[in-house]
Amino acid sequence: MQEPLVSLFLLSSVVSAGTALLAWRHRRSSPAATALAVAMLGLAWWSGSQAVLHSALPYAVLRTALALVFVGVGGAVAGFYCLGRVVAAPDWRPTRRLAALLCLEPACTVALGFLNPGSLFYRSVAAVGDPPVIEREIGPLYLAHAAFCYALLVWPVVALVRHRRQLPAAYRPQVTSLLLASTIPMAVELPAVLLGFPDDYTPVVFVLSGLAASWAVFRQGLLRLVPVARDLVVDTVTDAILVIDPLGRVLDINASGLALLRRLRPSTPDRLIGLPAVELIGPTVVGELDRGQLRDVVEAAPGCYLDFRISLLHDARGRQLGRVVVARDVSEQHAQQLALEAANASLEAQLAEIDRLRARLAEEATRDSLTGLHNRRYLVRALDRALSAGRAAGRPVAVVLIDVDHFKRVNDTYGHGAGDRALKAVARILQSSLRRGETLARYGGEEFVLVIPGATLDTAVARAEALRGACAAQPLRTRGDGAVRVTLSAGVAVTDGSDGRTASTLLDSADTALYAAKAEGRDRVIAERLTAPR
Repeated sequence: MQEPLVSLFLLSSVVSAGTALLAWRHRRSSPAATALAVAMLGLAWWSGSQAVLHSALPYAVLRTALALVFVGVGGAVAGFYCLGRVVAAPDWRPTRRLAALLCLEPACTVALGFLNPGSLFYRSVAAVGDPPVIEREIGPLYLAHAAFCYALLVWPVVALVRHRRQLPAAYRPQVTSLLLASTIPMAVELPAVLLGFPDDYTPVVFVLSGLAASWAVFRQGLLRLVPVARDLVVDTVTDAILVIDPLGRVLDINASGLALLRRLRPSTPDRLIGLPAVELIGPTVVGELDRGQLRDVVEAAPGCYLDFRISLLHDARGRQLGRVVVARDVSEQHAQQLALEAANASLEAQLAEIDRLRARLAEEATRDSLTGLHNRRYLVRALDRALSAGRAAGRPVAVVLIDVDHFKRVNDTYGHGAGDRALKAVARILQSSLRRGETLARYGGEEFVLVIPGATLDTAVARAEALRGACAAQPLRTRGDGAVRVTLSAGVAVTDGSDGRTASTLLDSADTALYAAKAEGRDRVIAERLTAPR
């Protein structure tokens, strides 16, 4: 019994089995976990079989272990093959046919190891010494098995080496450790197989292989930080990605881009690489790209709007290598935007109409419906504003209160229609003489008020006399052939703000003067009898 070798083989088996168990627990979170578990379990079986072969056991047991060792060899080879492929291309999965082939080869090899038909697998197998040690001479079928295993391992190793060059720095140590774990047994077993070297030193190699794989898993996060293949990422992106060279030719396009092109132009050819981009995406879009816009929304086809984002590609010397165009179909969003803008425009128009109607209602609320002049409510506010402004500027404000003489007689004699026409006629005469800054309002019934900011008492009386004369000079036509002469009486009041009079008291003063004018025979103008600026 070779105790040091047995101990090393058992240590390798334990390390590999432990790694296989922990890798298996990650099988749901990483596609590489199952393959690594199979590979490490195969190494555990392989190492355990070698431990048996180097033990002081009967020949029958050793002969059985010599055949069953290929279960571990097949599992390790199949596991490392799948592990290399899935790390190099994370979207790769073994087919059922491949899985059957990977299981069939070790099964056949175990059978050949037991039966050794025609001494084709082993030329000779014998037990030498006491305790017995198996000595064997390999045959052509064994060499075929070895060639199959090495061919199965070389491809993923080459793929891992090429894949490592393209990886970010954070992922390269993982692949390096994985390469060591898979190539160390190959490098050691190859001379033993081809040149007949003794394999007594292989336990150390198996331990190192198991430790390298364990380091990749537990210290470098192999099962947590498995990079995703570029093609898988690009082809699952929903945005269209198009790569264009400096001459405007298509270098690459993803699946979403191809689907978008076929939707826009059903006649798009199957082979796009090398074609001018203008033939595929049209002159409008290419024109936008040539202008150097880094982002724009373009109508690529009637009703189809694309949001383009462009990135320029440069080499290490700053030379332009091409452009990456990322396009997203925003037709639905564009239509929603147009609908929203139309709704906003309609809402703004409605708000403007509401404001216009509100202003109209506000204006109508301050207007007399018969004469169209401002009403008493408006007059009071306007007079208050005029008095405040007059006090601030130190200038007088005059009020003329006008009454239509004998208005009841007009209604009784000619009818209320004639009375309404008389009021309208008086309103037109008064309004025609209105000046900027003045306010004219129907005070109630047949009474009117004229507010004249800045007018002295004499000025206000003169204005009232002019209005009285203009009204008397225009007789009112009736339904018959005759005409009625309408006259006015007016009372005038003025304040310079120093007397503290308000709008109400100033109107009362004008009303007192109007009452005096009526008492003296009507058709005349009377000023208030208080001391007032002249």
